[in-house]
Amino acid sequence: MSYHGWSYGLDGALKGVPEFAGVQNFDPAKNGLMPVTVDTWENFVFVHLDPVHLDPHAVPLKEFLGSIVPRFAPLEVSKLGFFQRKTYTLECNWKVYVDNYLDGGYHVPHLHKGLSSVLDYTQYTIENDGRYCLQSSPMVSSTEDAATSATRTGDRAYYYWLYPNFMINCYAGYMDTNLVLPIDTDHCQVIFDFYFADISEAAKAHNTEASA
Repeated sequence: MSYHGWSYGLDGALKGVPEFAGVQNFDPAKNGLMPVTVDTWENFVFVHLDPVHLDPHAVPLKEFLGSIVPRFAPLEVSKLGFFQRKTYTLECNWKVYVDNYLDGGYHVPHLHKGLSSVLDYTQYTIENDGRYCLQSSPMVSSTEDAATSATRTGDRAYYYWLYPNFMINCYAGYMDTNLVLPIDTDHCQVIFDFYFADISEAAKAHNTEASA
């Protein structure tokens, strides 16, 4: 691989530097790419940005995530396939977005009428544990909003927030994630990724409606 003419091996070692003849005190062995720790959990890839040699005792990912790992496993989201990504830029501080997500469903009956129609709001629960929060609600049958009732199904809805800026929303055969990235004091970018049990061409219309 290369960057601006410099080439590197897959281990990060610097292999080639054009037009460097005569440069003094330059040691290619000390100018390679810094290795970082990468690990996976469910459908997600996590990167620990501290170079390995600076933090050789970094906590393993699943230990860092804690009790969310066994708690999340029964949802079997690793069986879901990626469908599409949508990105939005919002005129608000990223912490405001997170704060609104964590309001215990308070805003749902007022701003998300379709979703509210398939949730038993009176049984909405909130649990805090370690680095995550789980908001959850039993689901009910409803004909109030046909599009929502067709795409938000299952016995229960699960809304996980992983500190500090990652949300995972799960229904039967469906998951969307929200990654909130700060831009400046008054703007943030929110990346939505959508996953479904069936991502075949036959399911495209259904999945498109569900991720609208």
